[in-house]
Amino acid sequence: MNDFEKFYMETKDKFYGYLIKLTGNSEEASDILQETYLRIFEHYREKPIKGLLYRIGYNIFIDNKRKLKHQTNIENVEGREDIAKNTTSSLLIKEEYSSVMAMIQRLSPEERQIISLRTSDNLSYREISQIVGLSEDNIKVKIHRIRKKLKNMLREEGLL
Repeated sequence: MNDFEKFYMETKDKFYGYLIKLTGNSEEASDILQETYLRIFEHYREKPIKGLLYRIGYNIFIDNKRKLKHQTNIENVEGREDIAKNTTSSLLIKEEYSSVMAMIQRLSPEERQIISLRTSDNLSYREISQIVGLSEDNIKVKIHRIRKKLKNMLREEGLL
């Protein structure tokens, strides 16, 4: 098994989980996963880097949003609770998980990215700061605030 195959096997499940949380859509997450690994293979096959994987995946996600916004001329593509609900029901997962996914979709794109990086792959604050381009201390504060925000949402929904 070469370096790229080993890298793929070690990272694919957690990266896919991150993409599901980021997009709220399994098909879109699968497309981004494929495109990301293709780019890693084309340019960094000999020495793939986990942080770069997440950076490329997020950039593809943003590019797709820009294309969608341009094609459909929708003013606000970010608040897509319907897609999160459809995705979770189509995946036949628990109702509680569905509610949490919908709440995650209500976060800003930056908040979704940061909390997804932390929960999907349990990346360190330093690794997240390198991927996102913010200081490590700023990441710590943002994660604390995001968790607090999600906890308040859970209380409002009666799930906590």
